[in-house]
Amino acid sequence: MLLTVITVVGAFVLVAVWLAGPEVLGVSNDEGSRTVTATVTRGASCKEQGSSEMVRFTLNGQEREAKYNACGHRNGEQREVAVPTDAGGGQLEVQDAGAEAGESGLRRPASLLLLALSCVGGGVYANLMRRRSRTPTMRLA
Repeated sequence: MLLTVITVVGAFVLVAVWLAGPEVLGVSNDEGSRTVTATVTRGASCKEQGSSEMVRFTLNGQEREAKYNACGHRNGEQREVAVPTDAGGGQLEVQDAGAEAGESGLRRPASLLLLALSCVGGGVYANLMRRRSRTPTMRLA
């Protein structure tokens, strides 16, 4: 009986999370950034902690320069970077487009699989605790 209840509750949680959308799992479908091609203008060594590079790109017809959260690239190297859609006139900070959150199509299915495994693990643990409480203990005299 307990195993049936745990299975039904676990299935309900999975369906509820699936229907709630990807935001529940920390994966966002909205476009918070756009990808542009940038040229590294000042490379940085990866040996120095906290080092960052500078890149130049064209955004809305204007040449822009931004801090690039990366290291190890050569001057003049072309990189695909993610620029925030609400980029104002101040100093920008960009990151590699491949590292942008939500870029991978496997994030949501992997998150749901991990959630399902945690539901199963919780159910098995509850079932083991239930059986353990019924097992008589042997007393030594």
